[in-house]
Formats: sequence, C-alpha cells, structure tokens
Amino acid sequence: MLNGSTTKSSRETLKEFLRKRVESHPGISIQKLTGHLSQLPSEIRTKYGGNVDSIRRVLEQFPDIFVIRNHDQVHVVTSKPASTRAASSSGGGSDDEMTVLSNAKGKVYRMFKTYGFISVQQPISTSVYFSLRSFENGQHSSLLTSGLQLGDGVTLDAEAGPNDCEAKFRASRVTRIKGAHTAASSEQSSPAPQSNVHMPLVNRVGAIETLKDEFGFIKLEKEQECAFFHAAEIERYLGSAVPALPEVLAVGDKVRFDADLNKNTTARAKWVVTNIHTIQNMPPCNSGSETDGSEIAPGTLIKRDGLIQMVKPEFGFIKFGTNYRDRAFFHLNNVAMPPRDTIKSLPDVFTINDRVRFEAKPSQKPSEKVKWQATTVWLSEFGGESPDSADESGNEVFLSDDESDIMDLIQERLAAHNDESEEEESNPLGAGLALGGAASSQTLVDGLKQHLPKESHDLLSTPNDFESHFDDFHRDESFRHEPLVVEPSVVMYRSSLGIITDVSDHVATARVYEGVTLCKVEFSSAVFYQDRRQSLGRLRERLTKGDAVSLDYMVGTIGSRREVRCDLAWQGARPTDVVHMSPEEFSSLLQIKAPVFNGGPQFPIIEHSM
Repeated sequence: MLNGSTTKSSRETLKEFLRKRVESHPGISIQKLTGHLSQLPSEIRTKYGGNVDSIRRVLEQFPDIFVIRNHDQVHVVTSKPASTRAASSSGGGSDDEMTVLSNAKGKVYRMFKTYGFISVQQPISTSVYFSLRSFENGQHSSLLTSGLQLGDGVTLDAEAGPNDCEAKFRASRVTRIKGAHTAASSEQSSPAPQSNVHMPLVNRVGAIETLKDEFGFIKLEKEQECAFFHAAEIERYLGSAVPALPEVLAVGDKVRFDADLNKNTTARAKWVVTNIHTIQNMPPCNSGSETDGSEIAPGTLIKRDGLIQMVKPEFGFIKFGTNYRDRAFFHLNNVAMPPRDTIKSLPDVFTINDRVRFEAKPSQKPSEKVKWQATTVWLSEFGGESPDSADESGNEVFLSDDESDIMDLIQERLAAHNDESEEEESNPLGAGLALGGAASSQTLVDGLKQHLPKESHDLLSTPNDFESHFDDFHRDESFRHEPLVVEPSVVMYRSSLGIITDVSDHVATARVYEGVTLCKVEFSSAVFYQDRRQSLGRLRERLTKGDAVSLDYMVGTIGSRREVRCDLAWQGARPTDVVHMSPEEFSSLLQIKAPVFNGGPQFPIIEHSM
C-alpha cells in the first residue's frame, strides 16, 4: 500500500503530467486525454484509474490549474493581462462566447492542396479552417496553384466548427484582399494565437541524400537543411508496396514535396515530408493515394482490421489476426490524415482498443511478436470518412504499455472484477454487464407495455403474485431456470427494447426483457444515438429513468459467468453504418469456441422487429 508521502508524490506527478499535456493540447477532450496516460508508471495508473470519470475527478481537484469547458474540453487556467482582457471585451466577447465571424479579416498561415488555416485577431484572436470549396466560390482546382500565398490577407465568414480541432472556426466564404499579397492590416501583424504556428514547406525541390530500406533524407535545394521521409510516402505516391526503398530510388534523385516541421527538435532532420508531388524518372500512380490491391506485392496485408494495442506520440502497435496475436508497427506518418485537421500526436486521435483498418508489409527487422510494418492506417473505423467517427471512438478500458497478450490482461481484470476498489472501473470487455433472473419490477413492465403494439397488450400482463407466476413456471421439469450444464456460447440480440434504470454523465443502464429473463445492459455515451445522429455530451442530459431505448448487444456465457457487450443504443430512427464488434471477435476475447455448422462458425441471432 502507498504511504502518505508516496501518495502525495504520485498525485503531484499525475498533476504535472496532465498540466503539460493540456498545455501542449489546449481544448483536448477528457476521452483523448486518457490515451496519453499510457506514458505514466503503472502504479499511478492503477491508483487513479484511466477512464473518463476517474480523470475528470482528478482534474476537478485542481480548479486553480484546470478548467473543463463544453462538458469535456480541458484547458489550463491562465491569467491574461489587463490589456488583453480589455481588448477581448471591447472586441465583442471571448473565444468561447463567439460562434460566428462575419466579414472578418485574417492572414493565411498554413496551406495545403485542398485546405488551409487563417489567423484572425479581430473581433477575437483565433484561427479558422478553410477548404478549397469555400475559397473564392470554389473556382480553383488547388489552393497551391490558385495564386494564394502564405501571409496573404483575406476576408471571411465562418462558424464554430467541431471540438478538438486545430481551428475553432470553419469558413464558409474566403476572399483575397486585393493588394495584400505580403501584408495585411497592422492589427493582423502576428499569426494565429498559438505558440506552435509555423510555415510548412510547400512544393519544394530537393535531392535524396541518404537512403535506407524504410526511410531516407532529402537535402533541400537551397537551404542547408534536410527532410525525413518514410517508405509510406513513397508507397502512396506509387500506389503499391515497396519491399525496400533502394529498389526504387537512388541517392541524388530529385523530389518535389511538401513538409512540416519535425516535432523532435533534436533530430537530424528539421522537416518531415507530408506529401510527394513528383520523383525524378518515376511517374505517380494514376489511381490516387490509396493502394490498389492488384498492384500490391506478394505478402502484403490489404485492408485488414485490427485494434490499437499501444500508442505513443510518434508511433504505436496494432494487434490483429486470430486471437489478436499478430502485431504491426506504425508511425505517425503512416496515418492517413483527414482534411479537417493535422495530427500532432497519435494519442490525440487514437486510444487503446480503437478499431482501425490498415495495410502493411513484412517488417525489414521483424521481432518475435512484431512481424509487420503498417504502410497506411485509416483514422476512422474501417476507412470511413465521417469526421465524427474518430472523435470519441476510444475504449475507456485502460491497458498497459507492454506487449503482453490481451487474453492474459483480460483474465487479470476479470479476476479483480469483484474487488470493491474496482467498483467504478469499466468492464474489461468494454461494457460491464450482469444478467439477473426474473425480477418483479412493475415499473419495467409498465414501461415495456407503453412501447409494444396495442394488439400485444396482454403479452406482459402480470398478476399481483408475480414471483409465484415464475415459481409455477419453473416447476415444469422440461424447463429449468438455470440449466445443469451451460455450454460456452455467444448470443446476439438486435433491436431489443430496454428501459433506463440508471444514468450518469457517461454510462447508462437499461433493463431488457428477453423471454423469461431480465438482464441489465450498460452502455456508454460513445454508442448512443438519437435520430441517427451520435449524441455527444453527457447522457444524463439526454436520458432519464424510465426512458425507452433500443439496443444491439451480445451475451457471452462461460460456465456460471456471463458477459454482455452493447455496441449500439438509440432512440428514434435506427442509425446506419455503425460498426459492431463481430461475434467471432467477442468469442475470441472470452475464449469461447463457436459451434461449427456447414463448415463455419454459427452464432444465434435474436432480432426484434422495429
């Protein structure tokens, strides 16, 4: 047990760690902040927990350091100078209060082919994202060939955009200010109000200076600087996997590329290549940046699905395959970046157990466990392009950093599941559930009857002696409430009706009636939808006790123990294109062998008509 001094020391360590992370990622959500905690010692993670609720409690213990805005955005408390506060007040409000910019002036400080960023100082100091479509009525095919330059002055209209993005606002209209090619008005003399704003390299030319199997360096044509590039950039350019870079490139080859500042200030290369336009004597793939399966070299993994096993700021590991025993290494540069944002640190977009789709090739330096090198990793689940799908996809289960087998970890969590000190810990499989027998709850019955078709009103009619009704039923020897021998199994339930019995900010509990059994199903805010839209924010603001919800869930039975996982909960119209964990994956986690019929595994499915 930790003594007083050790407890104080670990508390200070956690506080300073969180402060530094929030300072470098202002506005980060608590959900994404949990992913950063993998870098802390295991004893601190064990003591304070790693889910959203436990981190929220830690943050709330330091109100003089942290402030939580918009329910889950974390900021460090700063004391602005009086002049800044006065200017902000006279300018019409703070960054948090203002949601619309009209005819504002700003300067372009970062630009890519299809999107860019603008710094604005009045009426508030902020940054604005703009797309190719919003710039001059979408008349250009590329921002890089439109004549727009970094530092150009523009006027814009914008509205507040999604949370946790680099820019708070998204522009609906952007127009150049004539005659403001190199300078805007004096009040825009400084770039965006961010300490890490910098000008990237766009369409620059250099020659390959160093070449290794999986990476290399490009020397800039004029400056005495170099840019690092990974094999993934070459593979995107060619549209096919490359066994080793020296097989397709040579030292001295000319390359035209884009690059961003290297986050590692002590590294050899000042720049990191983000896109390659042309390579000397090597035409690009006509099919675009995504690889075509017909052109992939033998032994390459194409469009494989996996789970994030470990994540660090610049690299991570994906687990996949049978029982998730295979491993693939990936680097920040391998992640396919969405047009709405840039990735500064992998924990900003990935957390442990996130589902991803990726492509990989055999590693040039395989180890006993890691035999693959990812070439492309898609942010959203299964390569989707929905900007919301990557925001809150994290699993609140907190896993260790080592590469121990996932089944060992699950067994450890299950063994400790009954410990009172773990009462607020999430179930190790992502949804903590306990199935109960038939319970006498007239409130539940009334709630279910309200939502059943009128012709079924007698289906749930119950006498006053509800308990004895089931006692009589159980006297039939042909049916036992608890079978003598329970075979391991997984059963899927689709569109089941449940009644909310308990709800907190991030987790709700519903009671579901299946046959003669009542079960308790917990689900998180990340899987709750209303009228086909993901319902972000606190669940207690959207649900109350007695509300009816529809549920998709699975029940896994292992002897006397049952585990339930809920992948989707909704009200109103059923949402589409929501990814579910497959019964095969669930049975693998529980170490259940599915019954095999006609050559393949079969899982019972109980589906209710809507």
